[in-house]
Amino acid sequence: MTTGKLHGKDLRLTKLQNYLLRCIDTGVAFVAYRLPEQHHIHISLIKPDGIKRLENPEMMNTSKGFVFHPFEESVACPALFLEPSLSFTQENIPHDHSLTHPETLGPGVSARNQRPEQEIKSIHQSGVKEILRQIETGDLEKAVLSREKFVPGYSIEQGPELFLGLTQTYPNAFVYFLYLPGTMSWMGASPEILLEKKGNHYHTISLAGTAIGNSISDIAWSKKEIHEQKLVSNFIEETLSTFQIENLNKTGPKTVQAGNLFHLRSDYEFEDCQQKVDFGRLAAMLHPTPAVCGLPRDVAKATISKVEKHDRAYYSGFLGPVDPQGESNLFVNLRCLQFVEGGLLLYAGGGITKGSVAGKEWDETTNKANTLLSVIEKISKFA
Repeated sequence: MTTGKLHGKDLRLTKLQNYLLRCIDTGVAFVAYRLPEQHHIHISLIKPDGIKRLENPEMMNTSKGFVFHPFEESVACPALFLEPSLSFTQENIPHDHSLTHPETLGPGVSARNQRPEQEIKSIHQSGVKEILRQIETGDLEKAVLSREKFVPGYSIEQGPELFLGLTQTYPNAFVYFLYLPGTMSWMGASPEILLEKKGNHYHTISLAGTAIGNSISDIAWSKKEIHEQKLVSNFIEETLSTFQIENLNKTGPKTVQAGNLFHLRSDYEFEDCQQKVDFGRLAAMLHPTPAVCGLPRDVAKATISKVEKHDRAYYSGFLGPVDPQGESNLFVNLRCLQFVEGGLLLYAGGGITKGSVAGKEWDETTNKANTLLSVIEKISKFA
């Protein structure tokens, strides 16, 4: 089959962009995603009866679908298990007859009263000081503090072009676009694996520390960042130890690149030939890792709830496709945004440990948010 290109753009991607736009126009729910280092874009159409609550982790062991789990479950942000009515890739997009039964799914996301940037900064810096106070008293070792950034002037109709642009900008990330009409719409390009399973082979990572540069040779990690990544590694190793894994292989830490950001990463892989590991249970035990929450985990969660004045919702939760008979790939929901009335909500966070400085921590979240925003602006400009 000849696909051809039009003005440098793959015609299959143009066809996919138009198809997703028609889904939005007709109110058809879908999730589209591209796994790291792969070329295929997977699309699943979802009927209202296919949107279910993830009642327990066991569902990830027995059913095929797409998991969308919040940072912390609530009535407003339930853990979702999405069962597709039709799945395909950009190479075999179906005819429009699949779009003939639109149904709304509930109330939409309304505009919020957005705080001025200076107020958000003040809240963030107060949160850093409170976390440092708890670290000094010995109650906390680390907590991750996040913030929102509202960007006006964008609409859900720009979603397909932004999604396709992110797949091209971040080839090593998990890139997704979730559209549940009347309920929510999210998009992201996550560099962080929560848990992967291919047959008996398992893979997870410890990712922490953030730096900006042009190449790996530019990066020099501080003691704080090395310690922060070590905390995540220790947590993962302790969690894996509960399954008595005998052949655990660890590599790293090493510096890895995600766009113009760099992180410290360690990889953990093992074979579960004796079927000792419960995939759903292990994923639930890993979430939330110290990379998005802190240590001790319960104390960090309570502190985050106290000092953050916004709802993380699905930011720093986890998501991805699961297939008990095939591959399951779960990722931490980072470098993400939510479509809301009047624009976008971007989310970014950073780990607070002993020695953190409020101003530098604010700068880190700003750099993370602006990195994603600059990509979005570039895609919109040249779309």
